[in-house]
Amino acid sequence: MLIIGLLITPFDLSIKTEVTENTIIVQNVIEYSRIAISLIMTGIGILSVINTLKNKKS
Repeated sequence: MLIIGLLITPFDLSIKTEVTENTIIVQNVIEYSRIAISLIMTGIGILSVINTLKNKKS
């Protein structure tokens, strides 16, 4: 659930606070973790599809 929350939450950090280096770093970290999470999810999806195809053959 936390992952889904991260993906849905809009980033209001820069609007609410002054844009400091810290908020920019935080935004970059969140952005990269989003990309990493989506890559991991895609990998899991591909692996599960491969597994189901293997199971159907045997």
